[in-house]
Amino acid sequence: MLKLNKLYLLAFSTLLTACEPDDTATEISGKVIDIETNAPVVDAKLNLTVGEGFALGGGFSNPVKHTTTSGAAGNYTFIIPENKDQKVYLVIPEKANYVDAREPNNVGAVLKSGERNQQDIYVAQGSYLSLNISKTPSDKEKTLKLSLSYTSSSDASPIFGVPSNRDLITINTLASDSTITRGYYFKQTSKINLDWEIITTGVDGKTETFSETIDLKEHATVNFEINY
Repeated sequence: MLKLNKLYLLAFSTLLTACEPDDTATEISGKVIDIETNAPVVDAKLNLTVGEGFALGGGFSNPVKHTTTSGAAGNYTFIIPENKDQKVYLVIPEKANYVDAREPNNVGAVLKSGERNQQDIYVAQGSYLSLNISKTPSDKEKTLKLSLSYTSSSDASPIFGVPSNRDLITINTLASDSTITRGYYFKQTSKINLDWEIITTGVDGKTETFSETIDLKEHATVNFEINY
């Protein structure tokens, strides 16, 4: 009987050890929340990037990527191996008709390796700008350069204020007709300043410049046509 009890205690001890959390793991967890309704957002894809620091050209140095999905209560969890060299992390949400509602200049957070890192992710229904780009048949080589600038405050105009964000897009003559769509959180960004250049190369080369301020519509899509 004594031998049986010892075997039982040994098995029970092994089970407890297996149930203990892994002290060498790093946890990054939180909840995905609709910033306008405070409701949890389910089935959102979360893209995690961890790195050893910020790279000179932008992004992280030695980045490692992971993905997961928010559950029924909007909760998400990443469990990754502890790595003391990893110092920063960034979680980016993806869900149809939603955009990230945090500050546009969010570049990441300090990672506490081997510990629990808590971060709730706020999203909102998006307001979209759709650029419909069409090419005009021509025997001349043309390049289209687009610049979208905007502020992170709907009270400030990208015309009269300093734009906090700029999106640069280049389309060469080999590209076919295309549509470029960008999503924004309306309470942060209600106007887009669109500048574009049509550059024609060759003997009669020239550069044409255009500019337009586009008012977004909350929870809707605004279409804008560009022909070059």
